[in-house]
Amino acid sequence: MELFSEIYGCYYQVLRSILNKAYRNGFISKEEILDEIKAKAFAESIITIPDRLESGSWGILQKKDGGYVNGLDGEIKTPISSLLKAYLKTIILDPKISLFLDDSEINELKLLLKDAEPIWSKESIRYIDRFEMGDSFENEAYRANFRMLLKACKEKKVVKIEYKSTKGKSTIRSYLPGKIEYSEKNDRMRLYVLNHFNGNSKKDVDYETLNLQNVVSVELSDDQVTEEVKKIDINEIIERSYCKEPVRILIRNERNAMERAMLHFANYAKNTTKIDDNTYECLIKYNKSIETELLIEVMSFGPLIRVTGNECFLAQLKERLAKQKLLW
Repeated sequence: MELFSEIYGCYYQVLRSILNKAYRNGFISKEEILDEIKAKAFAESIITIPDRLESGSWGILQKKDGGYVNGLDGEIKTPISSLLKAYLKTIILDPKISLFLDDSEINELKLLLKDAEPIWSKESIRYIDRFEMGDSFENEAYRANFRMLLKACKEKKVVKIEYKSTKGKSTIRSYLPGKIEYSEKNDRMRLYVLNHFNGNSKKDVDYETLNLQNVVSVELSDDQVTEEVKKIDINEIIERSYCKEPVRILIRNERNAMERAMLHFANYAKNTTKIDDNTYECLIKYNKSIETELLIEVMSFGPLIRVTGNECFLAQLKERLAKQKLLW
């Protein structure tokens, strides 16, 4: 994030870690420096950082007994700026934070940030083309279900889910959770789960999408999955359901449209190429289940985006625009 790229960026963090380790231990070897860089920096950093440290051009490490000592006085502590406090205060006030932190942690952070003003408030943003009724992020049962499902996603655990459909019918089934995704349009979380994962072939595996708001309860199942199944990438399974032809859009880079589009469509698989100095072509892969959501997101950019394909998506876009025109 550009706001904090200087003092909180990758390079600063790895150098701070190296210097602090040298200070605490009184010494750091070249091998330890390389390990820190490999663990905390980018792959290409191994080419430049060690040379700068060894040459002494940065003046922060001094050679001693085949290794290095901290050339600075004491450990390095990252300052907390007013901007960072304001940013953290904004995040803490977002209801979705309760999915990742418990009430005591949230209250403690609010106390620490009591003097900070948030960068924006919920009331400052007016959403268009968005459903008003989002998920109950602060509901205790919802939070418990979310955390159990998130844990199951990470650990590849099978769970039993009681799910209530939109028609009010409840079912209990075993699933292997794959990933959780946030829908900005709906202000809701959705869960991608694998079915038929204990079949004889990976080709038998398919997926379903469940709305977390409709999950009544979650509990770990006694069912076990093989190591082969644990290696299945749900994104590959989802790609099987993509339409044969992606949505093809042209982005006119005015009013920062290109950057906004890349952020807006970040959750979609896509390829983007530069056509000329002011135009980019973006191919967005999607399936029918999220077609309406993608339509609304594309329309939100107005004349800065032009849809050139596929024909099915383009026809629905024209139909939707015609209906909107009749409302005026």
